[in-house]
Amino acid sequence: MSSSIAVVGAGAVGSVVAWRLARAGASVLLVGRGPHLAAVGRAGLRYSDAATDERLPIAVAETGPGLQAQAACDTVFLAVKAQDVRGAVEAAAPLLGPQTTVVPLLNGLPWWLRDEPLEAVDPGGWLWRALPAPHVVGAVVHLGAEVVAPGWVRQAGDNRLTLGEPDGTASPRVQALAALLTAGGLPTRVHAAIRDELWTKLIGNLGANPLSVVTGATLDRLFGEPGLRAVVEAVMHETMALGANLGVRFPMDVAARIAVGQRLGAFRTSMLQDFERGRALELGAIADAPLELAARLRVPMPMTTLVRDLARAAERSRDLRASAAPPAGATSPAKAGP
Repeated sequence: MSSSIAVVGAGAVGSVVAWRLARAGASVLLVGRGPHLAAVGRAGLRYSDAATDERLPIAVAETGPGLQAQAACDTVFLAVKAQDVRGAVEAAAPLLGPQTTVVPLLNGLPWWLRDEPLEAVDPGGWLWRALPAPHVVGAVVHLGAEVVAPGWVRQAGDNRLTLGEPDGTASPRVQALAALLTAGGLPTRVHAAIRDELWTKLIGNLGANPLSVVTGATLDRLFGEPGLRAVVEAVMHETMALGANLGVRFPMDVAARIAVGQRLGAFRTSMLQDFERGRALELGAIADAPLELAARLRVPMPMTTLVRDLARAAERSRDLRASAAPPAGATSPAKAGP
């Protein structure tokens, strides 16, 4: 079992994972910056769900010069957005030794998935060379959580994690990590085909997330209104066709995948939440990467391309509006009458 663990990224998912590890008795370091991390450092991390409200002390470290004094860890979880992984790896370099296991907690297709770099998620192949698949334990995350206030994370909805070695082996390291997380209250299973699991989650992410940005619709509408559901189904069928060309085995069909999402009800996708909060969207890993593979294999994905392009246009329009908005408190110039 790992004797030293760092979680890089002090958002909702990273905080939940760090708290679960600490609850299991692990020596865990939460790495990030900002008011939330500072509050955890002062008073510990408060975690709450329907049955729990508990605070645990967790060591913290800010990215930057303060990390230089840290030794390499046995395991590093990367709990950041896909587009921020390289920056997080560079910032956390002192924690990454030659024997460190890296567990990326990401949406979409990760850099290590293929035998060649994916430009959409790893321009120039930097991550593919710095952290090749043998250093990685793959992960598929199903967690619903939010940072309620600095120092306080609340979980609702899904609470499970799937881990797997890229080569499909049931290694001691992956089994130990799964046992540790499960002991901390985060049910974690080891899957021999983690790549298939990643693609299975991608069907839902790619089918719903970009369209939610374009329409502002919650999952109940995306999967319930006939016009929106038709678009979701088209994107999911295109994604499964691409996966099949790559040898992916899907455990469920489109109807079953939609049924899984319908159980979440009026849920706003993570991409819609990021859009509404003015954050960068994870279109690279969730949409651009599969479309890059589709172009290589000449697999047509016209509906996926259209929805991706519309979501990116919505993001640009949002950012243009924000940059053109007058500063808070400023008054608009008076206009002359007719």
